[in-house]
Amino acid sequence: MYKILFIESGSGFGGSARSLERTIKQLDRKRFCPLVLCYGVGPPIQRIESSGCKIIKHKAFEFGRYRINGVPDKDRDTMNGAMHDLLFIGFLLINCALALLHLAGTILKYRIEIIHLNNGIYENLPGLLASIIWKIPCVCHIRGTVPITRLERFFAGWVSKYITLNAEMYSLYRSTAGPDKAELIYNGLDLENYAYKNNRPFILHEFGIAQDDILVGSIGRVSRGKGFEDFIRAASIVLQYKPQCRFLIIGDDPLGSGALKEISLLAEELSISGRVLFTGWREDAPKIISGLDLVVQAATFPEGLPTVIMEAMALRKPVVASHIAGHTELVRDGRSGLLVPPGDPHSLAQAIIKILDDRELSKRMGECGRQIIESSFTSSITVTKIEAVYDEILSPPETRSRVHLAAC
Repeated sequence: MYKILFIESGSGFGGSARSLERTIKQLDRKRFCPLVLCYGVGPPIQRIESSGCKIIKHKAFEFGRYRINGVPDKDRDTMNGAMHDLLFIGFLLINCALALLHLAGTILKYRIEIIHLNNGIYENLPGLLASIIWKIPCVCHIRGTVPITRLERFFAGWVSKYITLNAEMYSLYRSTAGPDKAELIYNGLDLENYAYKNNRPFILHEFGIAQDDILVGSIGRVSRGKGFEDFIRAASIVLQYKPQCRFLIIGDDPLGSGALKEISLLAEELSISGRVLFTGWREDAPKIISGLDLVVQAATFPEGLPTVIMEAMALRKPVVASHIAGHTELVRDGRSGLLVPPGDPHSLAQAIIKILDDRELSKRMGECGRQIIESSFTSSITVTKIEAVYDEILSPPETRSRVHLAAC
């Protein structure tokens, strides 16, 4: 049995942790023994632990916002760039040194044979350094869609395999790290959790919504770049034509960025706060999605492969999404939903109105979305491909080359 150390550097609430939860659930435990080293222990991490998987809290990274950003946002405007850079490098070196000490104990104690970085290199640099020092194969999961930095290019040769979530990043890492080091493996859902149920009565009762209201929702961690501001601005336009609409924001701001307060104030400024409902963070988000008429994802910052869109499609809901990488991998424009230019509330509003005005179109899009998820985006497909990556990097070099040639 091979022991795999997954390193999850996120808050423990977001898409990477939820994807990790589905991966570990489906992983062949007769062949692979997973352990999870994490910084934040959100509900997905808690569920992983309750399933019997070993969870190790990373004590070396309790510097709060310093871990990623170097210094708090509030101090940046009062510091010159050189001082900021020096502080960032200092915190980075301290973090790496402490993390390597912690990782050394973990690797030796549990005899780790694969390190799987669940959030890329930047967030998990100590994990990559540990794999280099102890000569352990390293898998790096690229969850976002951003240009490769000089640091990532420098370390590219030491990563055994990159797993990317969309065609844009797959092409980028093939050209940067080599065609044999990149894999395109979509995230997938456990479809037994997405059987259709009519949960609308539950939603109407819990939130005090009228029976004839039209429900439009946007779901996710509330932060800048996620498109919630555009969602609110589009809502103000839609309400001029469809005053019976209610707009739900299903999510919270666990990192304390201030984005939630900003969009709440925007709704007040636009005089639509009475038609906008903030549900807060919900672990039963799929239950709420199943009672919506339409799901909107208006992010302006490129994403890897949004779980929320997959969940909406699995629950047969039409989707309006911004035309960015990640979204385009899922939404078939005009078939399972509509794609609109990012950062364009007017186009977003028009797309929402178009779907709400045509019940037959909405139903067809929902059915098409479900078929797309069933064919290509299930967790069993995802984990089978990840296990194949493990098999390849664990095999002897001569066998590995034959496997690669056969695959080609």
